[in-house]
Amino acid sequence: WARIDALARYAGLETRQREKTFAAFTSTAWNRAALKAASSWAVKPEGWLAIHGINGAGKTHLQLAIANALLAREERFQWWYTPDLVAELRTMDIPAQHQAISKLREEAVLLLDDLGAVKHTEADWGIRELLEPLMDYRYRSVKATCITSIGSPSNLFLELSESIARRMQDESVCTTINLGTKR
Repeated sequence: WARIDALARYAGLETRQREKTFAAFTSTAWNRAALKAASSWAVKPEGWLAIHGINGAGKTHLQLAIANALLAREERFQWWYTPDLVAELRTMDIPAQHQAISKLREEAVLLLDDLGAVKHTEADWGIRELLEPLMDYRYRSVKATCITSIGSPSNLFLELSESIARRMQDESVCTTINLGTKR
């Protein structure tokens, strides 16, 4: 258990998040395909998986179930609530930011929750200086990346980043799961 606890701390998972498993996910007719896609990706995380839908649909639960499946196999990964990641990087000096971003670029599996919650303004370096280069690198390298967002990739195109949304719409790299869309 000590190794799994250490991996959970490394990954950024808190105790309550470790309760979110595929077995604990409430399967219904409308989310069964999403559950199947997420559990398949958890077995063999390759390329990108984008889970989008309305609040409360189960996006974060599915992503945390993926995290817990990886943890059960003692695989390394990083899980971040995206606004917290941007906020934490804001507190660092530039060399520390570059080091942290470099680590995330090379992580075997990266799970980013609620990508669209990072607000886009002209002054927001978090998108331009962090998220776009990070996602571009992981896209070009086809690194296993799971993203959740309230908006669909086309919503993210308008509300967050054209660059990131284009990559999420590339079906050769990204599988998209819809759990209901925000209109």
